[in-house]
Amino acid sequence: MFLVGALMSAPMVIWGTLLQRRVPPQMLGRASSLDFFVSLLFMPVSMAVAGPVGELVGVRTVFVVAAVIPLAVAALAITWARMPADEIAHPLEGPRPTG
Repeated sequence: MFLVGALMSAPMVIWGTLLQRRVPPQMLGRASSLDFFVSLLFMPVSMAVAGPVGELVGVRTVFVVAAVIPLAVAALAITWARMPADEIAHPLEGPRPTG
């Protein structure tokens, strides 16, 4: 569970940081709301699909795919999105002025 918590928390911190850095302050509430809504929208869909797919290909296969695909997608996203270069090009400058 420690490993699961660590692997789930790090991407959430990165995503939250990117939202705050890249979304204009006046749009941040709307963007965060949409992000949360879409995440919740697909949760029941994934649960509804997991059972039949597990029956079709086997539970072990579903778990292996669920373990491998997110890691591969994360590696590709970090590489293709050039996240380290973006971090250097747009450092945090401190608190944003309000208003």
